Amino acid sequence: MDAAKPASLEGIYSFVVSIPPSTPAEFSEALVEDIKLRFVDDGFAGIYEEVNVDTLETIACTVYLDSLEQAIRCSAWVQANTSLKCSDPEKQENKDWNEAWNQAFQGIEIENLWKIMPSSQTTAPLSRTDWPKVIVLTMGAGFGTGTHETTRLCLEALAMFGTLESKKVLDFGSGSGILSIAASLMDAAQVDAVEIDELAIQNAMENVRLNSVEVTQVPSLSSIGDRAYDVVVANILAPVLLAHASELSAKLAPEGVLILSGLLHGDVDEIIAIYQHEIGVSHRAEVTVLNDWARVTFKPIS
Repeated sequence: MDAAKPASLEGIYSFVVSIPPSTPAEFSEALVEDIKLRFVDDGFAGIYEEVNVDTLETIACTVYLDSLEQAIRCSAWVQANTSLKCSDPEKQENKDWNEAWNQAFQGIEIENLWKIMPSSQTTAPLSRTDWPKVIVLTMGAGFGTGTHETTRLCLEALAMFGTLESKKVLDFGSGSGILSIAASLMDAAQVDAVEIDELAIQNAMENVRLNSVEVTQVPSLSSIGDRAYDVVVANILAPVLLAHASELSAKLAPEGVLILSGLLHGDVDEIIAIYQHEIGVSHRAEVTVLNDWARVTFKPIS
């Protein structure tokens, strides 16, 4: 999933990695992780993935480093170890990228269910009752703007409820707060969001304010206590889902629905096996696929 540009570009150099059409998502994700791991102590400042909003494919990655020398070294490593082409490293203008994103992002609509709009283009009072429901976002450190397949899959899963009136919702790995906000817009009685990244939390709270909804930010699953939820949604990488399988399953009410994404095709079987063991035979797993990504939804057997 996408990483972020640094908020300030002062003294930052970058180069662009072009991603050919139909490149497997696994390859793009592995490239991003390799760059972060190899250069995290050598000037790495961030990566931004550009996504084609029609095909949802990653079409380019811009890599940011602290010096020209580091950018040249990183670019050379990418070209030596992949067949991808890189632009020449160049010095970035000192500007607020988050504000630039807010000005450039035109918004997207998801299956006539959700409309994601940047705060810079949203001034009129928004309807809270009709579909598509409008979510207003300002760019920040939190993942989730609706352009990534996993976010779309989770938003579609929430919309299938029609309403979340009287239901308690847990959003694990809440990022930008987009799923928490969606649940609140669907009249959930309570929405708790778990996130450990302080910058993402700040971004999410600003987005909550922009949408005039109520979301409670909680620091960890353990801090919730014995509270059970009617809907648990987690859009986060598979290793994190596996590490927290027992805790997340324990937060699900007996008749609750568990929505898991952040998954590539190859993750699905292991996720189902682990969570089915934790939840038991009372729920069955349904798999929904969008391009290279997947959602697993555990629903109670009626």
